[in-house]
Amino acid sequence: TISGQLPLPFPRQFILSLDDQIAENGYASYLLGEHNKEGFYLYYLIAILVKSPVALILLPVVAWFAKPKLHSREIPYVALTAFLFIFFSAAKHKNVGVRYLLFSYPLLAIWIGRILKPDVPERVPSKFVSLMLAIGAFSAVFGTLLSWPHYIAYFNLLSGGPKNGYKYLLDSNLDWGQDLIELREYLDAKNLPDIELAYAGRVRPELYGIHYSTLKGLPTKQHVAVSVNLLWGRPYFVNGTPFWPKDPDTYRYLRNQKPEAILGHTIYVFDLSK
Repeated sequence: TISGQLPLPFPRQFILSLDDQIAENGYASYLLGEHNKEGFYLYYLIAILVKSPVALILLPVVAWFAKPKLHSREIPYVALTAFLFIFFSAAKHKNVGVRYLLFSYPLLAIWIGRILKPDVPERVPSKFVSLMLAIGAFSAVFGTLLSWPHYIAYFNLLSGGPKNGYKYLLDSNLDWGQDLIELREYLDAKNLPDIELAYAGRVRPELYGIHYSTLKGLPTKQHVAVSVNLLWGRPYFVNGTPFWPKDPDTYRYLRNQKPEAILGHTIYVFDLSK
């Protein structure tokens, strides 16, 4: 969109990295149970609504209604936040993870802080604002403690929490291959010598002391474990090997089965004898 001959006041590698991100395509996206390679315009809006603490969703609204007049000093960061959010939403071919929105959180914090500015006229009684701030702080702490220690899989209470995360988002929003230790501890606790495993990650599970065989299709053993990404059709490298399921429904037959355990919200363990 901009001529390559036009000088820009940014480091060269910064611009080249933006070019690389925008040029990359064909990345499979997942939102609300649907897959496509074109992406979704609403991806980042829904992502920030389900992955952010409830306080960071409600308090900016309170800040607007409490003191609706926009100060001239606030215009630059409000405009910047809006521009970047629209930019990433419009570039829908790269719907990867909520981490692309991390820039918005400190800006939201600044916006919430305007509630306490004495030089801005108030529309809402200060006691109500103080109550909302207290509720927001409590909900942020409470929601975080509920997710401990599985912070990658965090989804807020309004979305139903991490157990319902797969209904909205997959990939690094939920499962980034972080729960092999949980699987090893589960196998040790249940005295299971090995398991048939389809783990979405680049790390070989044997490095964590896990004895397994790779589940590539229908199971041959009683106990199987599948990463939530693979279970719901988000293909990835299986068990740190070159095997990549071409069919997103490779593990579809397990979706309606009740898991024996869900480890860290990302690894589903099934006892097929039941």
